[in-house]
Amino acid sequence: MTDRPTVLVVEDERDLADLYQSWLSADYDVRVANTGEDALAAINETVDVALVDRRLPEMDGDELLAALQDSNPSLRVALVSGMEPDFDIIDLGFDAYVVKPVSRTELHNVVCRLLARAVYSDEIREFFALASKRAALEAEKTEAELENSDAYHDLVDRIRARRAELDDLLSQLTTDDFAAVFRELSDEVRT
Repeated sequence: MTDRPTVLVVEDERDLADLYQSWLSADYDVRVANTGEDALAAINETVDVALVDRRLPEMDGDELLAALQDSNPSLRVALVSGMEPDFDIIDLGFDAYVVKPVSRTELHNVVCRLLARAVYSDEIREFFALASKRAALEAEKTEAELENSDAYHDLVDRIRARRAELDDLLSQLTTDDFAAVFRELSDEVRT
């Protein structure tokens, strides 16, 4: 059993699929599928990231996206396409769009970003849950009770550790990630 993340490369051009696999295999467990059917056979909950060609024989990447998300809802997906993105991508379920040709560095970067994003919601949710518990305790208990409680001190330590992890995650965000978050927040404020 391995602790390395698993990447599924879905690419009908076998030479390109092999190239992507060779670029990524030093850091990730890489599975390759050359058709949508192969991708659906290869997907399970152990796959962390899928790199999906938008133009596939028999089943296009758009159809495959929905099927992959049904098979593994926590999956992070990058469309890797020779097609420039158009407005039709707005309703598609993916996390990143990469236009071919793609470099080794760009491919590694997109996988790293998607892996980092995969933990944001769970990590942030846990942090706020812990902080809420702390606030509730501090509102109800005296300072002496808090000071004498090992459970409270463990909670504070967990919050500090989670905060440090979140600070580390934030330091990994790119300018594009921040811009996307602020656009989304601005849109929510307007609605």
